[in-house]
Amino acid sequence: MQDFIGGQWLLVDINMNQFEGRAERINITMPKGLLNKIDTYVRNHPDYASRSAFLAEAAGRDYRQPNDRYESFMFVTGVSWRF
Repeated sequence: MQDFIGGQWLLVDINMNQFEGRAERINITMPKGLLNKIDTYVRNHPDYASRSAFLAEAAGRDYRQPNDRYESFMFVTGVSWRF
């Protein structure tokens, strides 16, 4: 543990979308009112490219368990990195 005194821990959040495979077309059913709310939300939040992108992100957030997150911790001392 002496090696870690005076250092800093950094958290790196890695987007794993590219490792989840190809997008697949699906057919879902939902209430019209909910669909309208989703469409309005997506229209007002350009960080979502589409309704599908919003639904995929929402589903991904909901099903993930804390241990499913892909995170790396690195220790930094001066200019050297320890992995």
